[in-house]
Amino acid sequence: MKTLIPDFSKLPTLVVFVSFILAYMGVETSASHANEMENPKKNYPLAMFVLVILAIILDTFGGLTVATTVPQHGLSLNTGVIQSLEFLLRHIDPSLAWIAKILAILVCLGVIGEIASWVTSPSKALHVAAEEGLLPEHFAKENAYGVPANLMIANGIVASIWATVFTLSGGGNNLSFLAAMSLTVVIYLMLYFMFFIGYLKLVYQDDQLERAYQVPGGKVVKTIIACLGLLTSLFAFCISFVPPSSIASGQHGIYETILIISYLVVAVIPFTIYACRHKFQHVTNKN
Repeated sequence: MKTLIPDFSKLPTLVVFVSFILAYMGVETSASHANEMENPKKNYPLAMFVLVILAIILDTFGGLTVATTVPQHGLSLNTGVIQSLEFLLRHIDPSLAWIAKILAILVCLGVIGEIASWVTSPSKALHVAAEEGLLPEHFAKENAYGVPANLMIANGIVASIWATVFTLSGGGNNLSFLAAMSLTVVIYLMLYFMFFIGYLKLVYQDDQLERAYQVPGGKVVKTIIACLGLLTSLFAFCISFVPPSSIASGQHGIYETILIISYLVVAVIPFTIYACRHKFQHVTNKN
């Protein structure tokens, strides 16, 4: 049990909290479908509770499977799952080790599909922004099938550049993986800050609006929940910039440099584009 639970008294160990935050990011998008449920005031909180419990159980057993199979000194965060499969196959029969390579290829194909969904998902919103004149006219154009091909190609190029930067700058090891994970979290948390602040504004200024689901307990409970979410997000944001204990001390500077510069670049780009929006006033909204 002592080795199962991390030592949270040490600041570098707290960075493990970032991975837990990342695991549950995105569940809030299900709220848009809450009004499609039967009795959402009862069933939606129940669904979220079941989701969290199942996610914790599956993540715990999945992590334990890798941790109990691969020695800590040889464990790679990039290939831990493949390492554990290869170890088990070698234990059964050394001649079966080749199967791990096939499984690695299949995992890579699955990851490519996941990355593709992450890259293409923002395209609709960006296309609307381009139609509103917030992006260059080039990105507002559609092909014969109504797809904003130029925008999706640009998304693919940007994603490829970022993947290359992280892989080469960190040497393709745990540092690259951890830096990419932390950057994903801090960017996502920027939206969470606006999410919770916006919710507090709705609670105190537009509480009379009818909604499919209301947090029970009145303004007090709503305020407590929103503040807890905001403080948790702020805590996760701060510790994301702390080098994890799994990174060698000589690489701490590289980790912090990659993360800080990447975050600043991503954070500044939207404001820069918006400041230049007068140059892109070219397309009238279709609606």
